[in-house]
Amino acid sequence: MTSKGEGTARDFAEAIKWYQRAADQGYQPAQTALQSMDGSVTGTVRSAVVSQLASASRAQTPSVKESKMTDVATYCGRKLMTEAMFGIIFGTVVLAIVPLIVFFVHEEVATRHGSWGLLVMGLVPLILGYVSFSKGARRFEAASTKNCWLKASSEGISMRLPYGADSKKFFLSNPVVECVIPWSDVITYYTLQRKINGLPFGKELVIETRRHGKFRLGGYFKQHPDIIQTVPRDAALSH
Repeated sequence: MTSKGEGTARDFAEAIKWYQRAADQGYQPAQTALQSMDGSVTGTVRSAVVSQLASASRAQTPSVKESKMTDVATYCGRKLMTEAMFGIIFGTVVLAIVPLIVFFVHEEVATRHGSWGLLVMGLVPLILGYVSFSKGARRFEAASTKNCWLKASSEGISMRLPYGADSKKFFLSNPVVECVIPWSDVITYYTLQRKINGLPFGKELVIETRRHGKFRLGGYFKQHPDIIQTVPRDAALSH
């Protein structure tokens, strides 16, 4: 055994390499062995081996030539701006009402005609208003973001889009996600009917991947999601 020096020179780095490969496949004894070696192997050696394994894994991932990709959808800032205005205006109105609700409930509690439970319920509009306002703010930023795309080829999908919400900025901003996804990394993609209180409210394109997680792309493009979905599918079939 390489870690114990049985039959070969004792080499912790080589032992970690083989243990790590087995542990990545879910082999429990290898995971236990790695934990037991923590006290014998320096962090520098372990980090170096893990880094080498990560580099090797990336090297095995098929490369995708972005130059061969073509646009499959047209980014629509105007549609995003419309959603932004609705969210900001609605959220602002609700937030403006919140102080009146809190004042009224507080007066009711002070005169013993109400309970503190009513005061807590009065804070619900505060949450709803901020959710609407913050989503509108993110849509406004997305509408102003340049150089956004969704492309595909026979090798994979490429996207650059403002996506998600940045908690460090109080959910008022969305980071720009840029990635290239080979078809081997795509689990599935489909259109999903969005609903609000059970009522249909547009569709979105969903792309599920192994390494990048799930992307739900709604409201970004001029084309309908059902139309966008067929373009990457045709590109994949030509692979």
